[in-house]
Amino acid sequence: MDFVTVDWDFFVPEKAMWDMAHKESELFLTFLWAHRGGLIKEAVTSGEEKDFWESLGKLPKNAFVSDSHAYAYAVAGEADRVVLFDAHHDCWQKEKDGRVYCDNWLRVWLEADEARSALWVYPKHLIENWGKQKVPKDLKDRVETLEWNGSVDLDKVKAVHICRSGCWTPPWLDADFIKFIGHFSRVRSMQDGVWDATKPRWTDEVFDGVVKSHEQMMAHFKTIQAAQGNQRRIERTVSHNARDHEQVAVKEGK
Repeated sequence: MDFVTVDWDFFVPEKAMWDMAHKESELFLTFLWAHRGGLIKEAVTSGEEKDFWESLGKLPKNAFVSDSHAYAYAVAGEADRVVLFDAHHDCWQKEKDGRVYCDNWLRVWLEADEARSALWVYPKHLIENWGKQKVPKDLKDRVETLEWNGSVDLDKVKAVHICRSGCWTPPWLDADFIKFIGHFSRVRSMQDGVWDATKPRWTDEVFDGVVKSHEQMMAHFKTIQAAQGNQRRIERTVSHNARDHEQVAVKEGK
């Protein structure tokens, strides 16, 4: 029996050149995105989410939803195989405190029973932007990998879990995420407060404020660039005039 879990970042390409840091905290969940307004037109979905559920065939009518992927561990339970759609393999080493985190939950689940296995389905944009990624060597025989090509063979699906990974995906895509999880008759939110992934992080007013702030910042930046350009032109003119004056003085024997 399969357990299907989908990370929203599967559909949200991130370019290496953006050089964005990520960590699960409220700082990265909401505040830092306000300073990334320049990416609003670039950080968008791949579009593959639109017919994704149909491509998987028959699924349960209900789904579990969280922001952190760590919550998938509790839902996976006694499934035989985890089918993970994600831009990350989530098999990193366990922390000294023994807790389950978003980056190691799959390892913890696998190590609890040697009979368990996983299929990591990764998006094409992962390879395009970051190059080929590999699961840790000690799990390579238990975690199969597959580049998404529009379909995957599933056994009977025990449950479906979806995570927003809001510290990796921008608030301006929350409406698309909510539409994405709306495929199911009922969704159970596993987190509350600012971490409730069934609700948008930003109001329309906040979004408009971020856009306006970015536009003002860019206008100010262009003004500074123009001023610097004028200053350089003035400096070049003064330099040329001084050089011409020196050349005339030499010719006149002064």
